[in-house]
Amino acid sequence: IRALLDGRTFDLWPIAIILSVVSFIIYRIQKLKKKTDYKFNPAPLYIVLIPVIALLSSKFAVEKAAALTREKAIVKTEPLIAAIEKYKTENGEYPENLESLKGKYIQDFPKINIMGMRAYQYEKRNSSFQLSFERLWHWNATEVVAYNTLGKKGIQGNYENYPTNHANWWYYMAD
Repeated sequence: IRALLDGRTFDLWPIAIILSVVSFIIYRIQKLKKKTDYKFNPAPLYIVLIPVIALLSSKFAVEKAAALTREKAIVKTEPLIAAIEKYKTENGEYPENLESLKGKYIQDFPKINIMGMRAYQYEKRNSSFQLSFERLWHWNATEVVAYNTLGKKGIQGNYENYPTNHANWWYYMAD
């Protein structure tokens, strides 16, 4: 500026660079004020949607999947129950344990190939028996599914029993 006022010659490059930098800064400040370019930030959406999806899936999908796998495991026990009843017909009483059935009444015990389910458990009762299996449910709860010809009242535990789609099969949640 002094060179211009005094009439001296000067180099234009420093002024061009300074004006370019100042112009760029002004442009960026104006752009921040207008905020015409908006980029979508998905983080708030994830924060809301992930818990909602987890809640809905635990409410609807988990219960349906549990019912489906419960039914599958119950169907697998039909040959075992038939073998127990055949034993009673021939011997006049239910077997003391499942090992008594091996060979003559059933070749192999059905296996549960469903994750979280434990093997079948058998308990002889005076005039009946209970065949059951367990599986881990939510956090600390266990679902117990039991076959009992005495009906709902014959099931062990002081829990609310729920019927299945199969005769003499009940389930309850134990904690």
